[in-house]
Amino acid sequence: MQTLALYIHWPFCASLCPYCDFTRGLWSQAPTQDVTVWLKAYKQELSYWCHRLGPRKITSIFFGGGTPSLMPLPLLEGILIHIDKIFKQSHSFIEVTLEMNPTGVELKKLQDIISLGVNRISVGVQSLQDKILTFLGRKHSAQEARTVLYWLKERGVRFSLDLMYAHAYHQNEEVWQEELKEAVHLAGNHISLYQLTVEAGTPFHRYKKQGNRLTLDSAAAADLYVWTDSYLEFLGWQGYEISNYALKEEYCSHNLSYWRYEDYLGIGTGAHGRVTLPCATKYAIVNDPRPECWLNRCTTSGNGIRREYPLKEEAQFKERMLMGLRLKEGMSLTSPLSPSFRLKIQDLKDAGYVVEDKASIQLTREGRLRLDGILAFLWK
Repeated sequence: MQTLALYIHWPFCASLCPYCDFTRGLWSQAPTQDVTVWLKAYKQELSYWCHRLGPRKITSIFFGGGTPSLMPLPLLEGILIHIDKIFKQSHSFIEVTLEMNPTGVELKKLQDIISLGVNRISVGVQSLQDKILTFLGRKHSAQEARTVLYWLKERGVRFSLDLMYAHAYHQNEEVWQEELKEAVHLAGNHISLYQLTVEAGTPFHRYKKQGNRLTLDSAAAADLYVWTDSYLEFLGWQGYEISNYALKEEYCSHNLSYWRYEDYLGIGTGAHGRVTLPCATKYAIVNDPRPECWLNRCTTSGNGIRREYPLKEEAQFKERMLMGLRLKEGMSLTSPLSPSFRLKIQDLKDAGYVVEDKASIQLTREGRLRLDGILAFLWK
């Protein structure tokens, strides 16, 4: 039976971070706060895709956002029950991840969330220093973050810790080094480390245009990455993806589905998917990003699709390479490379950026530092 990773998008937050360009809004400004309306919409879209795709084995469920830990508990429970019902399997036996911010309010809900069957928590810590949290627009304190992480560790809950680095406060690299050392002490078996990027349309983008320095230059950011990667490797952490590290092979199964270019389905406002339809053609799926429009579409037609289109072989190959080269295991080679592409790979191997075996192409550490440039070189 073909596999499927499920992503459930909850598009609301208590406040909006200035660097975030994801599809999200304020729950206080939602088109409705009626849980029954939202549950009906999620159930309709899930049922639509279950019928359209046919029998599938669900390998993971990921509640992302937004801030899905703010989702009303009856809604979370109803979605999980419906997934079990229509796909005829229990979520108790697969990875079920939910993102949360480490606030006191969300900590009070955490035991109930876990009791519903969520078995992995992704904690958006971002920093362990209050001044940096303020800079990033976060509403929790460093102590709140520590309290949540200790709570998870004491109860043996599987969790990932997210941090953001290479921003203006890390011009002094010792600031980042101390943050990471504390994070390793607080972490479970998974850490996600993201360099701050300034995306168009965000408040940070406007601040940057006004002359404010928000991020490190590329050379300084690269130095931090090399130190970070070397430090974690020395401690036994496996850098299995450019931004993700794990102990004891505690990889995120859901994200591996993306990086390995397996089928994944996005449910909810603004969610994306890549699914192979019964016609054996892989399709890109894009949902309506406007909550009120997504609700209306689900009510009238059973789904929130705004756009869907088949992916040609070349497009699939590009996407597979874009995702696969992020992995330490590399991109699997399912078919022979063209002579012109083979020459480019050889150039990258000669430069020390790529290694290759019979089954895959992998980037070296020097190659990972230059991923964007390497992709541009491959497709020019």
